[in-house]
Amino acid sequence: MNKEQEEIHLIKNIVREVIRECQYHHVEVDADFASYYVNLLKLDPNRGLKKDLLHKREQIQQFIKYVVARMRNTNDPRIATLKLQHTFEISFDSAEQAVRKYRKYLDDRLYSLIMAIIEPERPLQEKEFLRRVVYYITIASGLGNPKEKLVYREVHRVLKSILKSEEIRAFPTLLHIVRRETIYTLLQLTTGIRLYNQKCEKGGQGIPNLPSLLQNGILAIKSNIETTLEIMEYRAQLLTQYALTNIQYTRIRDGYGLKLIGVKKKNDFFYLKELILVYRQACENFRSLISYLKNLETMRGILFQEFEETVNRLNAVVIPKLHQAVGQVFPHFKTLHNIWTKWQDHGIRLKEIYNSFNSQHRMVFSMQFDVNILNLDIKDASWTIIKNENHKQLFPGSISEKLHHDYNNQQLEFRGFCCWTLIETDGLLVPGKPEKGVMRYKNGNYAFSSNIAAPSFMKSPEKCMARALELARREVHLIKFLNLEQTLRNLADAKLLIIRDQTAKIEQTRSAVQTEIHPITQNMQRDYQWNIWEYKRAVLRMANVINSRTVSTETAKNQFESSHHTQTHEMKEKYTQSRKAKYTNTAQTMKFITGLRDKRVLRPTLITKHIE
Repeated sequence: MNKEQEEIHLIKNIVREVIRECQYHHVEVDADFASYYVNLLKLDPNRGLKKDLLHKREQIQQFIKYVVARMRNTNDPRIATLKLQHTFEISFDSAEQAVRKYRKYLDDRLYSLIMAIIEPERPLQEKEFLRRVVYYITIASGLGNPKEKLVYREVHRVLKSILKSEEIRAFPTLLHIVRRETIYTLLQLTTGIRLYNQKCEKGGQGIPNLPSLLQNGILAIKSNIETTLEIMEYRAQLLTQYALTNIQYTRIRDGYGLKLIGVKKKNDFFYLKELILVYRQACENFRSLISYLKNLETMRGILFQEFEETVNRLNAVVIPKLHQAVGQVFPHFKTLHNIWTKWQDHGIRLKEIYNSFNSQHRMVFSMQFDVNILNLDIKDASWTIIKNENHKQLFPGSISEKLHHDYNNQQLEFRGFCCWTLIETDGLLVPGKPEKGVMRYKNGNYAFSSNIAAPSFMKSPEKCMARALELARREVHLIKFLNLEQTLRNLADAKLLIIRDQTAKIEQTRSAVQTEIHPITQNMQRDYQWNIWEYKRAVLRMANVINSRTVSTETAKNQFESSHHTQTHEMKEKYTQSRKAKYTNTAQTMKFITGLRDKRVLRPTLITKHIE
């Protein structure tokens, strides 16, 4: 398993545990959203979701607790922004998946019917065969209800006109795959003929006017989204202007900074700026949905024009009450069937887009919004705060040359929001004013909200960009909105983006000087602890060490890293004890008789010997 696979496996396990913890706290979390959130957090290498963390269970648990805590706070506007981003990203994919799912669902529901036609349990008569085929074609094409007599009679008549009795009798003798292709061809031709008859006003019973319904649905949904978009834009603009009245420019050394004023609590300003981001994200999503609906309407018009052209070609070829050459008319009927199928697919996509819009609509309007702000008379003060300052002082020659006014065809960085205001306020989105000029820096075009932001940015652009990236790492809901994902992926291994000033400050202190004449008595105890509990902890640690033993464990990770040793058991020294000491050992007296074997001794002698 390589490094990338290990990281993927780690992310999956983390997502699984996050979902389990959220379920324990009765919080509903989608697995795809949890994976989306964790993958954004992974872009910050300081969070430690790398290979070196695979065995650090405590840090992983801390990360999981952090994610779960964010998930549990359902009123957090940052989570709402992330959900809006995720819902929007999957909306278009969901539309295509819905089309495939619908086609598969239709095939599964009609499988038993088509198998009753292709592989019947008993030989079918011509009447029964036609009845089953009529039901299958009508349901699969979506052109009416086969239980209605007029619809059934029309489909039966069309089917009899293209299918002869000899072909019906020969149908069971064909191969299985040929029979399936034959049924599908009959479906295409019957659908095309019925659509053509409807256009010529000679049939088309039960066929809905799908192009007109599709157009009306697109217009209605687009109108609803546009109305909501106007509300979101108005709220975002109003809250931005209200936020600007609570900050002011201040002099910092040789530059400017922003200071928070007028807000009683910092949490109120934090919620305000995050709510602005929710509305801005909703506006971007709704604009994209409107653009998608416009493309859908364009495709519907192209298909309608193609449908009209195909009908005109058929009118030029078909002669009423005369037999026509199959090769001349059948391709046109198949084209009409394909157009009708595409219209159906567009209807499914339209439904999914509407469901996505409704989901985002409910999410945005569920956020708390102070309606009293709507009654305030707030003027735009973002550009005129320092209106009395000298323009030449704020825009030196080297900077003013970099301001351009041909911004119409340029792609602005940070979606056109002021980068300097963003980093000075930790995330407040203030739209730039490109009509005042656009600044080019490293192939990027930047717009600013005031005549102070531009020179402040150009004094240290590298530092400002690094601060913006660090802010996006901390507040991951800014990554997608500001289009910084690819940049952060390229910097995934860089833990430090800003090199802090490590220069030590010179401090003046008073200290004594030791000389040979004036020695300073020193009595420093290195192991001294002011807290008595440290000594108790050391005693408990030593007690634990005494009762512990060293055990080595070999795993797949260290089998080639650790050395192996062989331990043998040597023979123990053994001793034999002849006697045991019991009670009190006293000196023993032994008596010996001498002279028993010596003939020269006339009389034996008794000798007493004391043995200790």
